Amino acid sequence: MRVVNYQSSVVRSERWTTDHGPRTGFVRLGISLTEVLIAMGILTVGLLGVASVFPVGGWYMQRAEIADRGSAIAQSVMSDLVARGMLNPAAWYVMTPTPAPAGNLSTSPNYQVFGVDGEYSPGATVRAGTFTRPFAEALTAGLKLNNDPVIISKQFGSAFVIDPMFAAAAASTSASANNAAAYAFPATAYSQGPWTSGTYYNNSSWQPWWGSASTKEKTWPIRRVTFELSTGWPYDKAMAESVARIGDDLVSELPSRDDRPASQKWDVDSTSGAPLARQWTGDYSWIASVSPTTNAARNGMAHNPEGFDYDVSVVVFYKRALPSAIPSAGDLADAASHERMVSAKIISTGTSGGQLLLADMGDIKDSNSKNVSPFDQLKVGQWIMLCGPHPNSSVSEPKFVLNWYQVLSVEGTNTKLNSYGTDTPAPAAAEPDRRLITVRGTQWPWQPSASTGYAVAPTTISDDLCVGIVKGAVAVHSKTIRLESGAGSSFGTGMTTFAPTGASRGNITF
Repeated sequence: MRVVNYQSSVVRSERWTTDHGPRTGFVRLGISLTEVLIAMGILTVGLLGVASVFPVGGWYMQRAEIADRGSAIAQSVMSDLVARGMLNPAAWYVMTPTPAPAGNLSTSPNYQVFGVDGEYSPGATVRAGTFTRPFAEALTAGLKLNNDPVIISKQFGSAFVIDPMFAAAAASTSASANNAAAYAFPATAYSQGPWTSGTYYNNSSWQPWWGSASTKEKTWPIRRVTFELSTGWPYDKAMAESVARIGDDLVSELPSRDDRPASQKWDVDSTSGAPLARQWTGDYSWIASVSPTTNAARNGMAHNPEGFDYDVSVVVFYKRALPSAIPSAGDLADAASHERMVSAKIISTGTSGGQLLLADMGDIKDSNSKNVSPFDQLKVGQWIMLCGPHPNSSVSEPKFVLNWYQVLSVEGTNTKLNSYGTDTPAPAAAEPDRRLITVRGTQWPWQPSASTGYAVAPTTISDDLCVGIVKGAVAVHSKTIRLESGAGSSFGTGMTTFAPTGASRGNITF
């Protein structure tokens, strides 16, 4: 009886209906090959879409890790600078300028200071164009001889970038004009701003940093800083990297078995096999900018740096590009190409940044004398430097501002942008390439000018600022702090300085 009922149910399951009434037949229990192929195609497209998420997700995870690690490194380096006494101007070496030319002592930015500059470099000779100038000592002597704010601004600058790695990579210890690529920051300032015939100084607010077109004196406001070895020479590459390259990115080795964890790689003794130190990649490095808040603070770096406030920023780089060798006359521009500078115009401003219109100023040219675009190095998420004379700066009382900002967006590609950032037809060959960027950071003192047209010549300092673009800047940590003097401060006794071989160091009066 049970068997009959089961068969009846099977028969009923095979009955099907149409519009003309029920019919008895068999239902098709399989699918065709065509349907299988279609289903596989749909599944493949879906799986490919899912698979494409993984590399994109991995790229964003890597960016997040770099930014997170860079931020932690920047804060750590800030403390390290204080602990090591590197924020002590008495320990700084800057580039020795060319001695004042005869018959031009009253107007030269090297006015009456050439007796100090280079006096304590090895051999006790003036080695113009080398990092052998004791900054605080020279500034002390300069203020005693001539405290004219314009002369002092030209001679000593108004902002400083502690960067021993680039100084060691791009400048030799021999007096050479090719060392110019390392004296200022950004490096391409050597070709753009030190004299009035350059293409950068378009506004009278820069006049306190103008130099002579004939002598091409180095008067760019931002000077690069390094430190000295026990021999009196500036840091070499090995010493600079030991100080400014970070060993946080440790090297791990994956085992052959997938169920085992990664292991840390070590440098070992070749004889005993004993571990010596953990291996690290060294992709992270740093520089630090020091910007006096007033002229009095800049002058105070000579005798009382702990009595004034300074804006100090630590900039961390990921895989920073450096010159592979000290440049010769033929490859000076190539050495400087790792640090580009562009002109900037204020479009809008707010409490935490705003919009800037950047324009290529032709700081690097190729073999055909065509501009090499600096915007190839500009990426969303990186940090840039914005600087220029303060709106209250004057010829008699110069005041300089330097801050770092993170790029949030970049608009425009080989397009012509007007003062409002609106795209118009492609520019003529003679017009500079432009980008409209949005940045985030501290509030700047400049406001959009009254100029409204694309071709309007700059009329205010807001149209004539400078932006430094250095590829790989991934994090910045800034503080307003007080520096320490040669005698030390509450943080410690200051960084040790040495008398160069063959010369005795003079005493600095504080």
